[in-house]
Amino acid sequence: MPQDELDIRAGVTAARDEAARAIDRLDTARRRAARTRGDQAGPDAGAPDLDRPARERPAREQEVAEAARALADAARELTRLVRDYG
Repeated sequence: MPQDELDIRAGVTAARDEAARAIDRLDTARRRAARTRGDQAGPDAGAPDLDRPARERPAREQEVAEAARALADAARELTRLVRDYG
């Protein structure tokens, strides 16, 4: 196998692994935030309602929702690239 191909595969593997770690960190943060909201707001509190219009959500919650969507888009693109080239 040519060195260029090995380098590409190594890069794809590293990117895939980093994406998996980022998704794990996001999930951990989401669970922690949900627990915190539950502690502060009682048993009926849950994850933020991302289906509500953005103007109805607090700014920080909006920022997290946008970051989560961007990460999901990047994960889909990486999946497509790995499938096509991996």
